[in-house]
Amino acid sequence: MAVAKNPQAWQGFLASACRNYKCRFDEQLLIYAQRPDAVAVAELNTWNRLFKRWVNKDSKGIAVFDPKGRRNTLKYYFDVSDTHEGYYGSRAVPIW
Repeated sequence: MAVAKNPQAWQGFLASACRNYKCRFDEQLLIYAQRPDAVAVAELNTWNRLFKRWVNKDSKGIAVFDPKGRRNTLKYYFDVSDTHEGYYGSRAVPIW
């Protein structure tokens, strides 16, 4: 991926990265490559437990590498646009 190819591509990446600043740099690159319009990403359990939001049925996750363990595995992030409010008092999602 050529995010540093031209100033517009770099600015697009920086705009995506600032919205998801809690992610590692390699995760930010993969998020930008798959969903450059992602606003706030989190794992499924974070949406369910912390925000009381549920991921929509046919949503596709954003695959990033999970460095835990000896083998490379994937974990999946979902954007806030891929979720909907739960029945029991969803929390507001802070758009950072």
